[in-house]
Amino acid sequence: MFSLAIRNAPRASRSALSPLAAVQARTYSGGSNMHGNDPDVIEKEVHRNKTKHGEKHESAPHDHAPGWNELLASVSEANVKADKAEGTPAELQKSTVDFLKARDKEAANNSK
Repeated sequence: MFSLAIRNAPRASRSALSPLAAVQARTYSGGSNMHGNDPDVIEKEVHRNKTKHGEKHESAPHDHAPGWNELLASVSEANVKADKAEGTPAELQKSTVDFLKARDKEAANNSK
């Protein structure tokens, strides 16, 4: 009987620790953002915001967030903005696509 208890002891200890094995280590990334810490993107978007200050400018595709520049926001700020948006997902998607196409077209015209 005693030998049975000794043989089962490692099995019992493994099963007691198995929930801990599923836990993954978390690392602190220093924050998450929409620009991916790309200094060129940050500089370009900050310049865009400064040159269009006081106007409803090309950084804001939706009426509920004038002056919004998603590339300068954190992921959590972008999520809060998205939660406050009014309209159907299809309407918001269409306005965003239209905004991006217009901005790309304007950028192409300015580079010529």
